[in-house]
Amino acid sequence: MKVIFLDFDGVIRTLRSTYTHRTPTGADTEAVAALNEIIAKTEAQIVVSSSWRGDRLSPLRDFLNEWGVKGKVVGKTPRLERREGSLLVCAPRGDEIQKWLDDYQEARGPVESFVVLDDEIVGGPVMNRLIQTEFNVGLTLEQAHKAIDLLMEATR
Repeated sequence: MKVIFLDFDGVIRTLRSTYTHRTPTGADTEAVAALNEIIAKTEAQIVVSSSWRGDRLSPLRDFLNEWGVKGKVVGKTPRLERREGSLLVCAPRGDEIQKWLDDYQEARGPVESFVVLDDEIVGGPVMNRLIQTEFNVGLTLEQAHKAIDLLMEATR
């Protein structure tokens, strides 16, 4: 299985889509088209790593479907948090992604390849798989082609 770890804000929801209302929901149609190209060329499935991930998958699937994303959502990364006194400390997103990969491998076997689409530095052991977008623009076709190359490395 190939996996896209997907952040929403700054990847498919952008500053320009929020202010120009390119779609009624605020998703950027150009960024969604770029994501759909990755999915079409690689058959990668989506794991939501966005802060939007919440407790259930069904609302995430609904959002992505409304926004025109063609991929299958197969999971979401866990929230890795701990209390330090009155503070709630969250682990870097890269650690959450690695935890999902470790849990998946333990239950089902290794992931063939993956890419992380995010507008922020995710940190941790997955940094070499990050395609970092810009919040104002979101995912571009050029970045989509880089993601395709990363996802297809294992099958060449």
